[in-house]
Amino acid sequence: MILESKSRHLLCQVLNDSVACVGRFTDPQTGVQCNLVSVNPAGSLHFGGGDMDEIDVGVRLDYRTYHALDWTVVADVDGMIFTHDHTRHGMRVNPRVAQGF
Repeated sequence: MILESKSRHLLCQVLNDSVACVGRFTDPQTGVQCNLVSVNPAGSLHFGGGDMDEIDVGVRLDYRTYHALDWTVVADVDGMIFTHDHTRHGMRVNPRVAQGF
């Protein structure tokens, strides 16, 4: 499932076992700029390269709470929070910053 923020600045793909978002991130461990961040149900982040330009937007989110596969998604003016429904781990992400929890 592909989700887009209301601002159209953040595009994320939700799968049962991960969420990946496109933006302009800096990997906090290496300082390297990258355009893709993903999180798994344990809350571990992975920064890398990739794009979703050729993927059609499935749902443009308003500012509220959604459920997508095994994830709860809270969309607000600051970005999105993805929380895995079983582990309660996930990430808060905006077009520039991603933080795992």
